Amino acid sequence: MKAAKQKKITIVIAVILILVMAAIAAAVYFFGTASVYFYTASDPVQVRRVLKGSEVSLDPPAPIEGYTFVGWENEWGELESRQSISLYEDTCYSAVYSVALNCEEHAPYMFADEYGLFRPNDVMTRGEAAQMLYSLLRVKVKGSSNFIDVPANAACYKAVAALKELNVVSGSRFHPDEPITRRELLEMLSAFYPAQPEEYEFADISKNDPDYALFCTAAAYGWIDSGSTTELQPDAELSRYEIAVLMNRFLGRSTEGDRPDTMGFVLDVTPEDDYYSDVAEAVIDHSYSVEGGAENWTSDFSAEKRPQGFFLAGTELYCISEKGYVLKNTTIDGFCFDENGRYTSGMPALDALVQETLSGLIDDSMDQTEMLRAIYDYTVDNFTYLKGSLYDFRDTSWLNDEAYGMLSTGYGNCYGYAAALCQLARALGFDACVYSGKIGIADSEHGWVEMDIDGQTYVFDPEMEMAFWKDQYQTIDMFMMTYEEAARWHYTR
Repeated sequence: MKAAKQKKITIVIAVILILVMAAIAAAVYFFGTASVYFYTASDPVQVRRVLKGSEVSLDPPAPIEGYTFVGWENEWGELESRQSISLYEDTCYSAVYSVALNCEEHAPYMFADEYGLFRPNDVMTRGEAAQMLYSLLRVKVKGSSNFIDVPANAACYKAVAALKELNVVSGSRFHPDEPITRRELLEMLSAFYPAQPEEYEFADISKNDPDYALFCTAAAYGWIDSGSTTELQPDAELSRYEIAVLMNRFLGRSTEGDRPDTMGFVLDVTPEDDYYSDVAEAVIDHSYSVEGGAENWTSDFSAEKRPQGFFLAGTELYCISEKGYVLKNTTIDGFCFDENGRYTSGMPALDALVQETLSGLIDDSMDQTEMLRAIYDYTVDNFTYLKGSLYDFRDTSWLNDEAYGMLSTGYGNCYGYAAALCQLARALGFDACVYSGKIGIADSEHGWVEMDIDGQTYVFDPEMEMAFWKDQYQTIDMFMMTYEEAARWHYTR
């Protein structure tokens, strides 16, 4: 009995000792000190020793010329999202920097093409976006690795490699030829600045979106708008003018203020376009002064205005107004121009076929007559005759349908030959029209093309030239016939 009692006392004493030791350990843990080590590029290490449990502010380090502080990285390689931490044990943080972007000098970061066209409604590819950001780097970085889908001869190779070196982009594939989305561009831009903790509301982005914090950071910096009715369409492909608007906000460039006439620098963006000032800001190198938040340009400009009238940009036909810019959504002398200022037949699928065909036939070294000869010879030599519909006398409503059928299948009758040549010629700016009439002494139904060139009307008949060679093995030239030369064929229209 006495032994049992002694054993019980021993157990109680042991428990008390354990509790005392635990209390002492807790006191040491909670009331001792702990250190946090900050590693930066400018100062190898800064040590802060505080009482355990104390709050330690994660303030940004001293700035470094040409670089931007992005955030503190913990021991596990994760960027710390908190502004302060409660310190209970020794830990360390490393400062993460990104090369700063040039926000002071207003050099161009987007460019018109060799024809002076900005193409505002075209999309920008991921590769082009990388080149744009690379042009803004304060310190040019040479990447040591790249993506497997960005070959060394790619135009964006150097830019993409640099952005990968800076951890702006990552992975094994970059998809340089795919259009960039708003989400993807903001992800790249956010790599240059610290994340912001504020939360914002968006109409089409929930807090469950994996990139919700990214969009909140963008809203905090003012790159995008926020609000319960604000739709960001995060996965929409961005047009070039939309990127100019977003990038000006990102770079802090104002589109308000006095600026000189910049017409002629960009042909297809006019003062009537809502994004005119944004595109000018993105494209034109300029000096400036800021007054009351407005940016007043102090540079002088003297752009050479393109002459009024039609002009070809590669294989695309435009029309320049007397003020020197592209006409849009209008009809000039029977030629229709769309919202981009490009000539259109009114049938987008046909326009695409025409552009595809012209791209293999003409180039900038050719004059108008050489281009006309090229498309005529192509029409004679590259299609196959196939019996088809005959049309009423003077009915030309078949133009687009017959042209599309011939260019898409390679088969057609005289109306298909005529329609294909006519639409190819009109896309080059020739005043061409088709005729549905009669030919020969038998007055057979027939279709052909006529064009007014320098005040003279000429007849073109690619199907008849093809048929003569095929049926009689004779070569006749029915290119650019005057009415006198065509009289032997007895055309009736």
